Amino acid sequence: MILVGGATHRVGQEKRDWNEFREKILSYYPEAMEREHWEVEDCVSLDGIPYIGPYSDKTPNMYVATGFNGWGMTSAMTAAILLTDAIINGQKTNGATESYPWGEVFYPERKIVRSQYFANVKENVRENIKSFLTRKSKIND
Repeated sequence: MILVGGATHRVGQEKRDWNEFREKILSYYPEAMEREHWEVEDCVSLDGIPYIGPYSDKTPNMYVATGFNGWGMTSAMTAAILLTDAIINGQKTNGATESYPWGEVFYPERKIVRSQYFANVKENVRENIKSFLTRKSKIND
């Protein structure tokens, strides 16, 4: 059995063509037979680093782990360890824990660089316009 990943897309973006992905896999493994497939819409944070930690300062017992940017299967372990440590041993206000002092890297309320914020806004506007024009052309047909 082989597990292959890679046909993901950002939330709200057009889905990728499964057939193109299958053909690529078969070019490497011509004898392969597909048993199952699924797709994921990847949440991507503004700076490309996952949000892992308390949802907000106002919700001390609510935690979040999202924005894995296509690396959910590998980043989930980091999230599990960090959140477990935060719940059992407590978390500092910057996201660091006793076992994970670098937890602040993933802290959901970290400061996001302004240029990253505007780059994300620009991409979202572009995708919304593209989606609107696609729907409009289908209506007019």
